[in-house]
Amino acid sequence: MIPEWVLAQFNLVGPVNTLGFGKINDTYKVGNNTVVQRINPFVFTNPKNVVENYRNVLSHVRDLVPAIVQTMDGRDSVSDAQGSLWRAFEYYDSRTFKSLPDSLCLIAGKAYGRLLSRLRECEVDLQPSIEGFHLLANYIEKFEQQRTKTLQLPECEYVDQVLEETIDFSVPTQVIHGDCKIGNLLFDPRLPQVLKIVDLDTLMLGCPSWDFGDLVRSLLTGLEVDVTSSSRVRFRVEQLCRGFFQQYRLDDRSSIMRFAAAPAHMSFMLGVRYLTDHLAGDMYFKVERRGANLERARQQFDLHRGLSKIQSELAHSIESADATKSSR
Repeated sequence: MIPEWVLAQFNLVGPVNTLGFGKINDTYKVGNNTVVQRINPFVFTNPKNVVENYRNVLSHVRDLVPAIVQTMDGRDSVSDAQGSLWRAFEYYDSRTFKSLPDSLCLIAGKAYGRLLSRLRECEVDLQPSIEGFHLLANYIEKFEQQRTKTLQLPECEYVDQVLEETIDFSVPTQVIHGDCKIGNLLFDPRLPQVLKIVDLDTLMLGCPSWDFGDLVRSLLTGLEVDVTSSSRVRFRVEQLCRGFFQQYRLDDRSSIMRFAAAPAHMSFMLGVRYLTDHLAGDMYFKVERRGANLERARQQFDLHRGLSKIQSELAHSIESADATKSSR
């Protein structure tokens, strides 16, 4: 829970309750108006970078993200003796989803497209929050270090198989969110609109297709349908693309294939990360039982297979959405 002295620094009183379903940080609601969060020092070895990066982009996206609650003496965060950093935001009465209703896919796409469009204009210096984040080669190196410590799993063989065909296709071009998943959207409790976008801990200079790929990946994770043939998947992806590219303009037609390849790429990379964490003994992602990260890896690899097969269809959806916007 939150140490009393931390609450005192922010001048907070009231009941404290766990908030959200994040796998990294510890997040709490205090009273009726404030969210307090402990940044995981194992994952974010320099948590000050996380706080400063948020402050550096705030002027560009202030209306889209949670407002900072400062300490009594005007600081954005406080640190404890264990190396953990605590920060606070305004609380927004809202809905969040692990699996997004079909009716909100268009709205979700618009929200992230708008954010990425704003971040595109940011000319700020950002410090790395996690070294090597979203770099596949970095995760493969960590995977190789762990795979020798246990029995060979079929999932390890799948990684080898995919790597024979996989290349890095993206070059960093702008500031991105870094964790564009459905669970990071706060929806109005009653209206079909996004109130705020949260969890900007991994703000970084990157490729916007990474964010788009992560968004599609999270939209389809857990649906338990055949991605290659489901009419529901087709509808959800088309709505998401329509919303996203109403707000975010592609640079040129060559960008279409990079964006279309990104969902499979991001699914594979996350699968590698889950598998590596399972092999390492669940040190990174929170789990409630042994084997959960292996199941997550299998789920992402299944999604990678499906998304790889529908890449051309996804490219058509992106092109149609962008053409619709350009013709208005």
